[in-house]
Amino acid sequence: NTVVAGDTVCLEAGLRSALEIRNFRGATGKPITFVNSGGKVRVDANRNWAGIYLKNDEFVRLTGEGGSGNTYGIEVFNASSHGIREGSKSRYNEIDHIEIHDVRALGIHSKTVITEITDANGNGTVRDEWTQYGPSVHHNYVHDTGRSGVYIGSSFYTGGKEPVLEDVEIAYNRVERTGLK
Repeated sequence: NTVVAGDTVCLEAGLRSALEIRNFRGATGKPITFVNSGGKVRVDANRNWAGIYLKNDEFVRLTGEGGSGNTYGIEVFNASSHGIREGSKSRYNEIDHIEIHDVRALGIHSKTVITEITDANGNGTVRDEWTQYGPSVHHNYVHDTGRSGVYIGSSFYTGGKEPVLEDVEIAYNRVERTGLK
């Protein structure tokens, strides 16, 4: 609760376990930036479902541009499902300059699912209650995944249940050897 809009949070170089970035609120033009510091950050998910989970965040930037001398200053690997998962009503977030590999399913997955919005009884009209704005995924290297390299939004849009995405940016990502074409 001491981190405010415009702050930078440094992730110290070295080997780390799975990371959850939850409930951070930046602002337009003043994101909260999570960046590698002092070299490369290597996140070994150790078969957890996600290497890095952005949960209920707004205006957060997760970047590997921390002057490590590497194009990808953050590396995520060994996840049982997602390399990076952005969900639970996250929006206006940016993910860049990260290498993701050796994950069983998705390299980068940005989506809020119905159960993250409706109440415990499944009540709520998701599309009318919440929109995911501005996911930005760029300059990442995603390889050797069991399914998709980058999965943004929902495959179940019809029927009016899944949230709408607006202002999506997916650019300059290098994706190789994914399980799904």
